[in-house]
Amino acid sequence: MRQLAGADGHHISVETPTQPQHTLKCMILDPASAHEPITFESVRAWAAAVLPHMAPFRWQLTPPPMGLGHPFWIDRPDLDVDYHVRVTRVPAPGGREELAAVLGQLLGGDLLDRSHPLWQLWLVEGLADSRVALVWKVHHSLADGIASVRMFSTVLQHGPDERPVVPDATPPTDPDPTRRRLFTRTMRSFVPTVTHLPALVHRSLRATRIGRTRRRQGIEGPAKAFDSPPTRFNRAFTAHRTCAWASLALGDLKAVRAAFGCTVNDVLVSVCSGAIRAYLERHDELPRASLSASIPVSARREDELDDYGNRLTNWFVTLATDVGDPVERLGIIRAATRAARASHEARHSETLVEEWMDYKVLWRRWIALGNTAAGFARRPTFNTIVSNVRGPDPLWFDGAPVVEIISVGELAMGLGLNLTGWSYCDRIVVGVAACPEHVPDLWDLVDGLPVALAELVEAARVSPASLTES
Repeated sequence: MRQLAGADGHHISVETPTQPQHTLKCMILDPASAHEPITFESVRAWAAAVLPHMAPFRWQLTPPPMGLGHPFWIDRPDLDVDYHVRVTRVPAPGGREELAAVLGQLLGGDLLDRSHPLWQLWLVEGLADSRVALVWKVHHSLADGIASVRMFSTVLQHGPDERPVVPDATPPTDPDPTRRRLFTRTMRSFVPTVTHLPALVHRSLRATRIGRTRRRQGIEGPAKAFDSPPTRFNRAFTAHRTCAWASLALGDLKAVRAAFGCTVNDVLVSVCSGAIRAYLERHDELPRASLSASIPVSARREDELDDYGNRLTNWFVTLATDVGDPVERLGIIRAATRAARASHEARHSETLVEEWMDYKVLWRRWIALGNTAAGFARRPTFNTIVSNVRGPDPLWFDGAPVVEIISVGELAMGLGLNLTGWSYCDRIVVGVAACPEHVPDLWDLVDGLPVALAELVEAARVSPASLTES
């Protein structure tokens, strides 16, 4: 039995029917070279035999006594496979729109049942070219992007000749926790939490002072909350989701990076910005002021790789959507990401938010205050989420290569557009999620991603140069 960390508990506490906190990882398989036919029965048998040996897949949520503190994970390897493993079929012709409709239903569908470990695996049949998909519906409390990569790299294979291996060891099972044991464990967790609070307050105040000093000195910092204009992406969430994605050549992003002296992440954020700008401009909804983004950044140390859960900080940056020139926009975004990184480093604030999440009551009050402030300001905290995850090395499922991975993230905290890029082999697939009531033509936005990248590639070819610092 283990207690959830604050960041993991946060995803549990903020979940509602209109703000589900599960993510999707869709793996497209080419079954032509599979050692055995990929059927619902074979996937079901594999899941029952293999997945209980991977810790997050056997963790079941147990609430804390009297609502005190964060919940607990208890090991439950005896999986209800009928609940966890499902099958569906897309209608002909089995293209991206048909698959996207299924992903939207899964992302915006039922919440994961907390009386089971918080995941499901869907086999999706009927895709074009005789392909199938494995769609993992996984609660964010179990794993962030880096942890997800580790999970899938462990349960799948790394070569076409490898076969699934069932470990000999019996996976652990926790006894049913008594109320007394839960209460005792909760009270014990309060001691280090309370002891840590004065130091955390001191570090937070110091970080605030350093931030103010840097602003007085004219040093650029992260984008400010409530400083961005409201858009259709920032309306009250509905219970429905729409999904779409674009596949980008990783070599093109690296070419732009080399030409302009930035990072691949800068290029990806700029591509997302360009697509959003073009979409809003076509709808005659482009604000004069720039939109902003929350960018999750891994804060996971090497010794935390097997802890799973969430180890993230966030950079808040302008998207420079008020700038028409794509190269100038890239320069502003590069400066913004550098400023966000430098601010965190100068203030030693990389883990502060995550640490505050350990204080459940205080953190809930802070969230409520932010929601109230957004209501009074009539502005969102920020506009979108843009995430970039380095995906796994090439994977196989019993001889069938994983040819593409589409990751679709959750919506949260009024940020009603999520663009999540996962690199895999020589591509970056950007999965995008929104509420269909707000963005009924999401493919129109997503199809602007390769267009925005092509603009930067052409600029890099014609006139590569160092970007001007702003």
